Amino acid sequence: MKISKKRLQKIINEERARIVREQYGAPEFTPEQEAVIEAMGDLEVLIDAMGSSDPDMTDYYISLFRALMEAGVNVNAVAMSS
Repeated sequence: MKISKKRLQKIINEERARIVREQYGAPEFTPEQEAVIEAMGDLEVLIDAMGSSDPDMTDYYISLFRALMEAGVNVNAVAMSS
């Protein structure tokens, strides 16, 4: 049975969320949080498919980081954890 890359990424994201819940006792994600997780997984796949760094995308990357910071995400801590 063949499986698309997008479907595989969705399965991986679901399993990652399940493992985090089991290990850390994290509560179930809200529908909004699930949507963000799915969108981030899609974004990860698309960036990977794009290949090497693209300077034309810099403004979009900066916008993404600004949106994360405005949402209260500690971008520095996220960058250091990867």
